[in-house]
Parts: sequence; C-alpha cells; structure tokens
Amino acid sequence: MKIKHYRQSLLHLLQHLRPKWGLYCLILLAGAVVLSNFVQVKNISTESRIEQETALKLQDPNYIAAQKAFKNGLLLSKLDLVSKREAIKEYETAIQLWQKLGDQASQSNVLNKLGQTYLDLGEKEKSIDYYKQALKLSR
Repeated sequence: MKIKHYRQSLLHLLQHLRPKWGLYCLILLAGAVVLSNFVQVKNISTESRIEQETALKLQDPNYIAAQKAFKNGLLLSKLDLVSKREAIKEYETAIQLWQKLGDQASQSNVLNKLGQTYLDLGEKEKSIDYYKQALKLSR
C-alpha cells in the first residue's frame, strides 16, 4: 500500500515538474559550468603562485648555497671514510642555510643523510640522534 502511494506521489511530482524540467536542467548545467571555471581559475592561480615562489627561491643566495652544500655532501658521502667526514661538514652547512630559509622538508632530508653518513662511519648513537631529529621535523 505504501509503495503504491509513494509511486503515485512520485508520478504526480514528475508531472508537475515536467514542463519546467528543461529549465531545471539548464540551471544545473550553468551551475556546473560556473563551478568548473572557478576550479580551473583556482588551479591556475595556485600553479602561478608555486612558479613565483620557485623563481624567488632560485634567486636566493642562501637557497643556492644550501643546494650546493647538500649536493657536495651527497657526492662526498659515496666515497671513502675521509670524504664522509667532509660530507658531514657540507651537510651541516646545508642545514644551517635551510634553517635560515625555514625549509623544514629540506632540513629533514639533510638530517636523514647525516644519519646515514654517521651509520656508514659506525657511529650508531649519532646516527640515531639525527634520524630522530629528521623524524621530528617531518611531522
């Protein structure tokens, strides 16, 4: 009995809306188009902002020096034990520069590399300390 009543109510509603159905569809379509354009503009705005921030970073002497120190550390850490000690110095320079820039993700990355380098040197306690620092920054 209830199903029959719901069916009749639904049919009555559809008959009432049928003349205006095209108008409702048009309104929904227009809303979808406007929303789509808004999302597209927001994405372009975000991409533009990221490009500007990246361009500014690439001009910052601290950013350039930090990148250079980090890359030097990577290269040195792959060589002998004496070079690994030099790598640690480069990594420490990079960390100081990343701290000035406030880039915690890069600091965490360098701390991980320091942990790995100390582990390679057999200094497990220092290695663990750097890994803990990296974990703390990455949270």
